[in-house]
Amino acid sequence: MGNDELSPIDADLWFGRLAMIARGELRSLERSLRHAFHLVQLAPEEFRRSVRPAADEPSFEALLDACQFHEAASLLIHYPSPPVMAFTGTRVIEAEIACPKCSALFRGAGANSGSAILGCCLDYLSRLPSPGWCDRETHPCLREGRYERPLPLNLH
Repeated sequence: MGNDELSPIDADLWFGRLAMIARGELRSLERSLRHAFHLVQLAPEEFRRSVRPAADEPSFEALLDACQFHEAASLLIHYPSPPVMAFTGTRVIEAEIACPKCSALFRGAGANSGSAILGCCLDYLSRLPSPGWCDRETHPCLREGRYERPLPLNLH
């Protein structure tokens, strides 16, 4: 089911649930990815032009069932550019997405590539401002995030 077929939820509730995921409150990467996917499907009306899943729900669920968390995280939304992974030599993996319009960077880090990409997604979504952010006169990347995300996400 695409997000056009589902009723949107209130923006404050939506951002609050994203922040809950960012804080690691769901305690597993699979649960966090599933919850994030459902939130993308339920994106508030004012963000639906820019926030939509990159996979249908059965395909996304099949990836989760197969423990393909990197692939699932990569399909949470249509990202402005593909995530770039960096292996730092520590146990932390970093991911970064660059906006092709303004070169703003969205970052995430985690114990594995799936949680690092999820962190990028949450960073990107946290910067969504008020309605109209995707208009040409304004740009999402120039905004600060709505919540502080602890790094890295230690989800397995």
